[in-house]
Amino acid sequence: MQELTKAHDEVLARAAAWIKGRRKKYCPITAISDVGHWRKLAKELESTGLIYWYKAGETIGLTGDGWRVIADKHPEIAGRHRGPIKL
Repeated sequence: MQELTKAHDEVLARAAAWIKGRRKKYCPITAISDVGHWRKLAKELESTGLIYWYKAGETIGLTGDGWRVIADKHPEIAGRHRGPIKL
C-alpha cells in the first residue's frame, strides 16, 4: 500500500470521527468537504481500498483496512468509550 499523506489521513480521521461519534455506518460527504481537494483524495483512498462510496456518492464508509489504519494512527478515534472505572 502506498504511503498516505497528511491530507489523506485528515480525510480518513474526519470520516472515522463522524462515524464513531454518531454510531452510524457511513459518513456524509459534508463532514469531509472542507478539506482541500477532498474528492480527489477520496478517490485515491478508494483506489487503495480504505474507503468505499455509498448511496451514489452521497456518503462514504470505511473498509476493514481503513479502520486498521485509523487504529494505528488515531487510537483515540478507534478506541471504544468505556465510561468511568468502578472500583
